[in-house]
Formats: sequence, C-alpha cells, structure tokens
Amino acid sequence: MGGPLHLRIFLSSPGDVAEERAAARAFLSELPRRPWARGRVTIETIAWDDELASTPLDATELPQLSVNRYNTPPSQCDLTVVLLWGRLGTPLASHMPKPDGTRYASGTEWELEDARAAKKPVWLYRRSVAPTISLDDPEEDQKREQYKRVRGFLAKLKDADGALLGAANDYDTVPRFGELLSQHLEAEIRRRLELHEGKAAAAEPAPERFRIFLATAADDQRALRLKLARQLSALPTVELFAEAPPPDEREPHTSAVEEHVRKADLCVHLLGTGAGAEVEWVDSQPGATYVSEQLRIGLSSARPQLILQPSDFDLQRVSQPDYAKLLGEVMARPDPRSRLEIVRAGRPEVFDIVRAKQREIEEARLRAQDAAFGSAGNALLEVHARDYDRSQALVAYMQRRRIGPLSVPPPPPEAGHEAVLAPGALQEFAQRVRESAFLIVVFGEVARDWVDGRLDEALKLIASENLPTRLGVYVTNPQKRTEQVRFPGFYRVLDHTNGFDQPSLDRWLEQLAAA
Repeated sequence: MGGPLHLRIFLSSPGDVAEERAAARAFLSELPRRPWARGRVTIETIAWDDELASTPLDATELPQLSVNRYNTPPSQCDLTVVLLWGRLGTPLASHMPKPDGTRYASGTEWELEDARAAKKPVWLYRRSVAPTISLDDPEEDQKREQYKRVRGFLAKLKDADGALLGAANDYDTVPRFGELLSQHLEAEIRRRLELHEGKAAAAEPAPERFRIFLATAADDQRALRLKLARQLSALPTVELFAEAPPPDEREPHTSAVEEHVRKADLCVHLLGTGAGAEVEWVDSQPGATYVSEQLRIGLSSARPQLILQPSDFDLQRVSQPDYAKLLGEVMARPDPRSRLEIVRAGRPEVFDIVRAKQREIEEARLRAQDAAFGSAGNALLEVHARDYDRSQALVAYMQRRRIGPLSVPPPPPEAGHEAVLAPGALQEFAQRVRESAFLIVVFGEVARDWVDGRLDEALKLIASENLPTRLGVYVTNPQKRTEQVRFPGFYRVLDHTNGFDQPSLDRWLEQLAAA
C-alpha cells in the first residue's frame, strides 16, 4: 500500500466562535490518534489562531492579507469548515473585489468563495441560538447589524425560488457542535480512506507467483503426477507449467520445455522404474524418452531441480539402459543442494516436500534481498506531485521487498515543484541526499527539466562532498520519445512507460544497489 492519507482542513470563522474553534482544533489534533485512524491518516489544520503555528498579522495591511500570505488558502485544502453565529466580520477593502466587482462581506466570505471556486467542499456550521444583546451594551447597534448580516448571508444560500444552493449544519451548544463535527468528519475520513487505500491497492502489483515446471513422468508415476498437478494448480501463489505436448519433431518440443524451465523457480521430476514413451525423432539418441529429455534439459539449466524417488525406488530395476545411465550420473553429481536435490518419498509426502522446497527457495531469496538492500542504507524516492499516484506501484513493491529504509517525501502543492530549487528547498533536498545510499527520481508526467534539475543538484552535491549516493531514474507513463529518456551513462535508467514489469525492476534495483 501507499502512505497514509494526508488531509488539509481549513478552519474559517469570525472572532465570536472561539469555543467552537478551540473544540474543532482539539478534535482535529486528536482524530489521527484514534485506533482506526492511527498510521492511516494525517491531518493538517490551517487556522490563523493555531497556538503552534499562529499567523503573524502585519500592522501595515488588512488582517486578511496576512492570513492569505502566511497560510495555505482554502482552494488548496481538502475541506473548509466555516463557523458562524452572531458576526460575519469586517468587509474587505475595495482593492480585493469579487469577480463581479463588489466587495467581500468579510474574510470569512472570501475564504468560503475561494474554496467553492476551486470546487473544494465547504461545511458550514451555525449556532442557531441568537446571541444575547443587552440594551446597555454600547455596541448594541453594531452587534445587531452583524447578526442581520449573518442572516442575510445565509439567505444567499437559497435562490429566488427558495431552493437550497447550500446548507448550514445548525447546533445549539458547543458540545453539540463537537458531536456533529466528530460524526461528520469520521464518516468523511473513513470514506476517503476507502478510496485512498483502494486506489493504492489497485496500483500495487500482485505478488509474483512461484513458478514450478512439473516434468513428464513414466507410466508408473502418471497417477501421482496428475494428483500433484491438481494440488499445485489449486494454490493461488503457484503458477504451474505441466503441459508439453509430444510433437513429432525435436525442435518444437525442446523449445517448449526450455521455455518452461527458463521461467521456472523450481523444476520437479518424479522418478519411476520405467523410462516413459520413446521419442520418434529421427536424430534422437537410441532409447531417448520424453522423461529423459526433459530431465536433461532441466539439469543443463541453472534452475533448481527437485528429483523425487519413490520410497521403493531401486536404480537396478530401471529397465531402459540409457535412462538408468542418466539417473546414475545424476545421483553421483556433487551439485549443491540449492540447485539439485534428490529426495526419497512416499506418495502421500510428495506435495508437502514440493511445498517445503518452495518455501526454502523463497526464504533464501528474501535473505539475499536483505543482504543486498538491507545494508545499502536509505533509499530516497523523489517524486513530483503530478506523478505521486504513478509511483505507488514502485513504492509498494520496494516496501514489500524491504528495500531501504525507503523515504518518500510528501508532495508539496504543485506550485512548489520548481525545476530550480529555492534556497530553503535546496537545503532540505541536499540533506535528504546526504542521508540516502541511493536516490531514485521518478519521471512521469513532470517536465524533463524538473528531473534534470533534481539529478544535477544531487550530482553536484555528490561530487563536492564525495558522497557514495547512487543515482537512478525510474521512467513511468505517459509514453515518451526515445530522446526524452536518454540520460548520461552514470545514471541508471529503467523505462516502465509500457507498464510495471517486476523482473526488470528486480534486476535494475539490484544493479543500483551494487553500483
């Protein structure tokens, strides 16, 4: 799976709902720590009065301009929460007009419209109990005018026919507001998590199945071979190669068997006292059979071979001289157990022995991967915001193979992805490179200039500080011209524009780690 779901939530309101703002900030801070959300979601609350990241207000300008300058605007957030009661706020200056030329009624209205213009969701909460206004209050007229403006603003949520253009969530007390916000946000975040994790799961390539070639067997082992084939075919983690029709000519049969053996993680042979049906090739050796030919092809390869002898097998009882000679040579081989293993087994044990050999090979492969990548140090994946989704298959596979530790910095807003890094961003990038044993830059929809910029900065840093960091470029869709994916030879490049391909990725990662 990909990383956790990250949400930016903008908190908008005038100054008379301080209790609600405090309750909302506390809830948004606590929510990611709930058991069902822990590790799955992070929330960034954008609020001008955040105690840990308060907005500096410039005395020479309108407060709204300072809020806009120092905060992420609602249009770049995932959700805007608007709180209203008895105040709407101060009208904005005439030099910040609406698209129609009129003035915004307040900063709250500007924030709401900024989110709506970007087609981002806005949740509006209104305390339904009218504020108490004392006749002795010197600000009585002003407060009544503000409350009237709030009601006028809410009335705009209906068109001339009274149909709702938007709706407010009414509450009467601050605790009730907390309950509403909790219910609404939990439901919404669970919905987004399903989409986020479903998308990541769809992007993640299915684990490659363990491939087994089950060679042809002699007549006295045919029933056992058929049973074993059925058992192995029923395993979702296994891909079985068991069909190699015996044609009249050597080349088609040999080519088919060689292809099965080349793809296989394990070749399995069942020995019997018979040698099987003889081939009828004109140029065949005397006494050659399909069983002996497939055994020869398997032994001539580098693939692991598992040879299963019946518990009552006796080489002296093998009637076919050529086959008996071949088996004698096999049993006398000094090959290591990792490549050739001969096991004596009763019929009920055959399936379990094959499965045990499968696990042994898979565990040895994992140990080799850990040795190659576990000692390689941190792996850094540099990804443009446009290509974050396209990189999820690569991220998921590297995590599954335990390559790393893997670092994938979260993407800033797309506007922050310049080809030439600003000083602050350059310092952060340089620090990530220093901490990484190898850097992979993803080249998908992003411009080639951006990729070259990251590689050039990394290369300059590596040369100036004599760092051991190795550099790679992972090219993903969309399709690109040949010259677009041509990089200098010291960058290792993998082109996956035609789709995710696990074997080529394996080889590329191993080359990158060993460079």
